[in-house]
Amino acid sequence: MRLFMLCTAAAVLLLAGCHHDSPVISGSVEVISVDPAFSDAVNRAMIEVHDDLAKWVVEGDKKSDPTYKAGSRTWKQDDNAGATVKCSRGYIEFRTNKDILVRLETVFVADRSLLVLINCDDEQEAMRAHNTAVAKIRSQCADAG
Repeated sequence: MRLFMLCTAAAVLLLAGCHHDSPVISGSVEVISVDPAFSDAVNRAMIEVHDDLAKWVVEGDKKSDPTYKAGSRTWKQDDNAGATVKCSRGYIEFRTNKDILVRLETVFVADRSLLVLINCDDEQEAMRAHNTAVAKIRSQCADAG
């Protein structure tokens, strides 16, 4: 599965240079490619995906998701003009309201492409996460554009 995702991601990166009307391209259930100009929109969309799909614990007027995990890493290169981002990778991981673990990763490579990778062991829940992510990203891109 991991090898398939990497091969699919590489293919989407190759296609990223092609002109498309939409800033969002669904390469497969596991890979979504987004125009890098919309990286802030993608970040907002990932929060919305979590909000929609998470297994929330409600106590009184508060809700929480104890399964939520997130992290990121950025690699930069220094030059005379200052530091430029060469690559960044972030993730959110949580259990859905159907109690299935979903991991959404975003990979940004030097203004070439922004990929959203979806990892889930349940095919139906992966499709639900994919469809929710595409809808949220398109909505955020339309609001930003």
